Amino acid sequence: MTRRSCAIALAALLGRSLPRAGQNGPGPASPDTVARPRPAEEAAPPPTVQPKTAIRVNVELVNVLFSVRKKQSGELVPNLTKDDFTVLEDGKEQTVSQFSRDTNLPLKLGLLIDVSRSQTRLMGDERDAASKFISSVLRPKDEAFLLSFGRDTTLEQDFTESAPAMEAALKRVKVDAGEGGGGGSGRGGGYPGGGGGGGGGWPGGGGGGWPGGGGGRRGGGRQGGQGQSTHHGGTKLYDAIYLASDEELSHKPGRKALLLITDGNDRGSYYTRGQAIEAAQRADAIIYSIYYADTGEGRFGQRADDGGAGLAGLRRMSEETGGRAFTVDKKHPLQQAFTDIQEEMRSQYAVAWKPANAERNGEYREIEVRAKNADYAVQARKGYYATTAKGS
Repeated sequence: MTRRSCAIALAALLGRSLPRAGQNGPGPASPDTVARPRPAEEAAPPPTVQPKTAIRVNVELVNVLFSVRKKQSGELVPNLTKDDFTVLEDGKEQTVSQFSRDTNLPLKLGLLIDVSRSQTRLMGDERDAASKFISSVLRPKDEAFLLSFGRDTTLEQDFTESAPAMEAALKRVKVDAGEGGGGGSGRGGGYPGGGGGGGGGWPGGGGGGWPGGGGGRRGGGRQGGQGQSTHHGGTKLYDAIYLASDEELSHKPGRKALLLITDGNDRGSYYTRGQAIEAAQRADAIIYSIYYADTGEGRFGQRADDGGAGLAGLRRMSEETGGRAFTVDKKHPLQQAFTDIQEEMRSQYAVAWKPANAERNGEYREIEVRAKNADYAVQARKGYYATTAKGS
């Protein structure tokens, strides 16, 4: 059991975990609500998320990664200098202190895969394409981890520099068996005796909220496994993003990204979309989304029955953090989406500045990196939290 695996298990015990099966609290808050929901029977609210890191080079500098594309063709634009850009913070122009083309910065990558039953017919393609992506994108000093989400969130592979280890973890990922099946990837949330709502797939398992259950309010602990059980059924997309950002990426230095493969729907998450976005921003993580939905009879593309809500939510999360959302269809296969993401991650610029407003009050500040050439479009995060560095 790795150190980061322990952190996720402890998070469940200390109140950062998701609501458990059997709770009769209110349903999930609206997707963009930042206030944390509070189950009716809780005696006290969950602990406040403490800011872990800000997007800075040091205590004073703010550091942002971004990409530049031609508006007409969408082609990435190389070889620009700091004189080609203007940086604004809360509408006020800032003085750029550092600027570089960071194509070789060490990468910390989280791969998040939807294992809900809606992805059953797509899982084989997801595994194959993700394996090829990992083997080609990971370079020396890069690290990656794998987290699956469906009825539970399961850390399938903690941070590793090994592409074969990630590929092996991908092969173990399975679609949720449905109510009464195994937690996470059918491995009891990662442990014997643990797992998700409905049995965990191991003797002594069972849904959260039951004695001996996996990660439940009265079970969990050493026998609880890595899966964070909540309700029967559902897709814990926002919980997966929150935990990946807060528990895995927030303490890591360097260039950080989350890559989601999902139909974008969320049912039953404890955290809201707004909270998921905030956690990614606080961790300085860029979200790249691949909208991959089964429309029936083996076809894929945008589902008519979701009204575009799943895709719209993915676009919102990606844009707020400086990433992009890709749609898989006949004209744009899954492998092409991975290729585009890889190209973009290796074609980023980095800009740093000392804020004119030096107060570190924890507030959110809007930022804009603007290209002086009107034919160029800049893809950068929308803001940051003005928190103080650890130990300051």
